[in-house]
Amino acid sequence: MIMCKRVIAIENDTIKFEFYKYETRQLSNLTYINAYYNLYLNNELLEESYTMETGNYLQLSVETDTGLLVSNEEYKFIKLVYETLKTTQQEGYLRLGNISYTVLNNHSFVMGDNRNHSTDSGYYGEIDNNDIIGVVEIPQT
Repeated sequence: MIMCKRVIAIENDTIKFEFYKYETRQLSNLTYINAYYNLYLNNELLEESYTMETGNYLQLSVETDTGLLVSNEEYKFIKLVYETLKTTQQEGYLRLGNISYTVLNNHSFVMGDNRNHSTDSGYYGEIDNNDIIGVVEIPQT
């Protein structure tokens, strides 16, 4: 599969997701959690005017009865978020908090501009630079 994503961080950069709000909705036996965040690169808030919506979030799906994360096996980063911030159902499944992550050597952390509807490093984690097959450059106007 070929995807076009924005490189947010490169090897040895530290990214931080600062989770400041959650919204939940229940559908059948699943609870969907939108985890809203601010994104920092090397301790500086990223001003991301290019994203499609204000209020970027990661979406998690949790079994309502058990509190278990419903996730693709490859979703390494979203599992890290859940394991780090999880609480009980009565407390809303997740607590507010931060996740800091340093990108491995020869890897990049990439995210789509349509952030709230993009499957990217926010779910999978960083990607190996050998998997990057090209660069798209958009001229500044």
